[in-house]
Amino acid sequence: MTEIEKYAVGLVGEGAESVATDDMDEEGVFADEDDWRTARGLGVKMGRAIKDNPASFLAWYRTLPAEEANA
Repeated sequence: MTEIEKYAVGLVGEGAESVATDDMDEEGVFADEDDWRTARGLGVKMGRAIKDNPASFLAWYRTLPAEEANA
């Protein structure tokens, strides 16, 4: 994995975790606060999984068709 790839994957993981942590459901997607908290928790776990497993995330990204990956 190149330094550019490591940095980019880190940005994605940290960004996902940060957004999930700070989310306030401004759009009102969830009527039930427990569902919202569960969704936030899942988002935090996903962000951490990306950060903790950068090679796996990058391997998934590399499976995307070129036009989709470069969009």
